[in-house]
Amino acid sequence: MLAVTSKALFHGLAHMPTLQRLASKYGMRRGGFARRFIAGETIEEAVDAVAGLPGKGLQLTLDYLGESVASACGW
Repeated sequence: MLAVTSKALFHGLAHMPTLQRLASKYGMRRGGFARRFIAGETIEEAVDAVAGLPGKGLQLTLDYLGESVASACGW
């Protein structure tokens, strides 16, 4: 029950225009929390950001996020 309620709460928060603007403005700034885990805003940026990591002995995966995208024009 709590999981369903919290999922609905966060889904609702994610669709609030004010919070979307704040997340876009501050969430990806250099040195910000999200930048540590998000390699780029486009596929090309992400691939460029991690290109040298396998040569340093690191393994990685990339996930293209966008679970709230309802159509191709919603990217």
